[in-house]
Amino acid sequence: LGHLEESLRTDGLLTPLLVWPSEGRLILLDGFARLKLATKLGIAIRWTEKVLPDRDAAVEFRLKQQLSRRNLPAVAQAYLRGRLYVLAGRCQGKRRDLPAHKSDARLTAAEVAE
Repeated sequence: LGHLEESLRTDGLLTPLLVWPSEGRLILLDGFARLKLATKLGIAIRWTEKVLPDRDAAVEFRLKQQLSRRNLPAVAQAYLRGRLYVLAGRCQGKRRDLPAHKSDARLTAAEVAE
């Protein structure tokens, strides 16, 4: 966090935090380290709201944000992909276009691999 803290001291909060408005609250999606340091340093906090339909969409967005990070260790990538897979599987019950005896597990795996 040393480089980030130095950047905040010299330049302030250049990139706003990303929040999801849900049930009258703002849920932080991105910028956890920036929030902690900006609060510590007394820097004014700005944010941008990301409109998402529900909690699952917010979790999916957060997981994909983390997967897009540079220098993410392979074990962390595998963990995040696994979380996305589980989340996608939870949403499968909403599908009505498959016969009851068919499974779309391969579709879920392909979607997560994207």
